[in-house]
Amino acid sequence: MNTSTASNPRNASIAALPVSPDVAPTMVIRSPLRAIADKVYLNKEITWNRNGLGYLTESLRIEEEDLRSLSFEALDEIRDSIRNLRVQAYLAGLKGAVDNAG
Repeated sequence: MNTSTASNPRNASIAALPVSPDVAPTMVIRSPLRAIADKVYLNKEITWNRNGLGYLTESLRIEEEDLRSLSFEALDEIRDSIRNLRVQAYLAGLKGAVDNAG
């Protein structure tokens, strides 16, 4: 069975899309720290003072040893992109807890 775009009209729109080596793909790769920030932002009930590490270790089931291996290299960039003070406070608390655990 021939499934080329020429013989299969359902795939015609795929064949019409030009692929250029000059155009970078528009894929964003998030860091684990950014994923945590996004998750805290979406769950408006979570605060560092109320939930602390428990939100990550109990609700999200992230191991404490995995949290200790988090890279905080992009923390400033992530905080600059997030205006929500609750999320910024959570990230600051997380960094403090991880720094003190190590």
